[in-house]
Amino acid sequence: MQELVEKYSDLSNRVDHLSLKLDLENKRNTIRQLEAETMKPDFWNDNEHARTVSQELAELVKEAETIDDIKNKISENVSFIELTKREHEDVSDPEFSEITDSLAQDLDALTKEIDSLEVQLFLGGKYDKKPAILSIHAGQGGTEAMDWVAMLARMYERYASSQGWKIEKIDE
Repeated sequence: MQELVEKYSDLSNRVDHLSLKLDLENKRNTIRQLEAETMKPDFWNDNEHARTVSQELAELVKEAETIDDIKNKISENVSFIELTKREHEDVSDPEFSEITDSLAQDLDALTKEIDSLEVQLFLGGKYDKKPAILSIHAGQGGTEAMDWVAMLARMYERYASSQGWKIEKIDE
């Protein structure tokens, strides 16, 4: 059980570090400013500007809520661990085993979420949200090279769709 507490503590530290790196407080201020802007009566007069602001607001809110949700889950699980330790003195109790298994599964899920956020932080540069063009050419090699390019293109397509990215084939 102590091992779980330590792992949750490490996760909590990673989330705090992420919050600092993502400059979450500044983003919350930006959210408040954008929400105030959307409340203005003439906000929807310029559709392009309204769409851009709404999209930025949605991205910022999602990011802040994700961090808050993770922090809350970690806090709840740590509190639950402390409560469980007080109530279950006997670690051979089957109910205790079920609880620790559940907490370990939650830990794995939270770790994956944090890993995903760290990748987003890494890919959070100025141009990282812009579209990209991927070009794959068979070059020399005949049919086998063309087959390889087709498999590679399919792999990229599946990866992009698993990430929720929009794919558009220009030429095949």
